[in-house]
Amino acid sequence: MKNNMRLVIAMLLFGAATLQTSAQNLHVSIEPVKIQKILDKAFIPALQSDIPGIVEGSLYNIVLCKKYFSTLDYTPTFEMLKVLIAENRSSAISYKAHLTMFYLSNADNIVIEPKSDPESQDYLFKQISKELEKKLLVSNETNIQ
Repeated sequence: MKNNMRLVIAMLLFGAATLQTSAQNLHVSIEPVKIQKILDKAFIPALQSDIPGIVEGSLYNIVLCKKYFSTLDYTPTFEMLKVLIAENRSSAISYKAHLTMFYLSNADNIVIEPKSDPESQDYLFKQISKELEKKLLVSNETNIQ
């Protein structure tokens, strides 16, 4: 219980730090070393949680990490995502884990625009899904011709 509370607090702090206030054009800057620690110490263990909301929130925050801190080492995260997919806790979590892996592997070629609305987590995954669909359709069309 205590660990779950720490994970939730870490996720909330990270989420608050990465939100952009468009009205005031403020950008909160955090040192990449600190983000790497959060990634390794909070998000990776959160992916092992039995609480679906914590897992889904972590997947969302991992995508945000990659968008804003692309130079971090995502290897341990990628490996944990493989485990999460293999365990197949739920189809929604498995699907979002696949999309997260796809984004980690192809972030340079995928444009996502997170919203500052905390209810928009699904919107972010829909963007990744649409990009994946485009890439697959282009790939299939190329193979047909």
